[in-house]
Amino acid sequence: MVRLFVALALAEKIGAELCALTAPVLAGGPRTYPPRDLHLTLHFIGSVPGGEREGIERSLDGALAGLARPRLSIDSTGCFPARGRPRIWWAGVGEREEEGRLDAIFRAVERALVAPEERSEEWAPHLTLGRTARRGGEGLRARKERFLELRPALEWDPEAVTLVESRLERPEQRYRPVASWPLRG
Repeated sequence: MVRLFVALALAEKIGAELCALTAPVLAGGPRTYPPRDLHLTLHFIGSVPGGEREGIERSLDGALAGLARPRLSIDSTGCFPARGRPRIWWAGVGEREEEGRLDAIFRAVERALVAPEERSEEWAPHLTLGRTARRGGEGLRARKERFLELRPALEWDPEAVTLVESRLERPEQRYRPVASWPLRG
């Protein structure tokens, strides 16, 4: 079995800038991800037999052909859930021009991989920066308030959609790109 998801990988340089901005607030709190692991998930596939990966790749081949590269901004921070104890700490992603390109990529991936009756209508593009452990969490309220005040001002133009294998290895999760589809410049 392999665990797969489809994503736009964040350029490591931009990830490093984002991590540098958020580190003073997140340090010593949630478990954070290194810049090389930051990505915008388009679709989480989950665990599938290794032999099914080829079929997934074929489905994405047709769906992603000729799609245009979105011009994105990373310009907000937030937590899931929005109220109460935060579990996920994220940076929001939006389009800065040519609106609709990111949504077109998301919809193409969904059409290729999800049965019509199971499609999601809500999608909040974001980069997961960290996760709060189930236990502990001293000072989370104050940390959350400071985190929500951060205003990243980063630009990002992803070059490809990537199929990623997620390996659950201790002490941390590892991501390995297994296929990619370039976006039209």
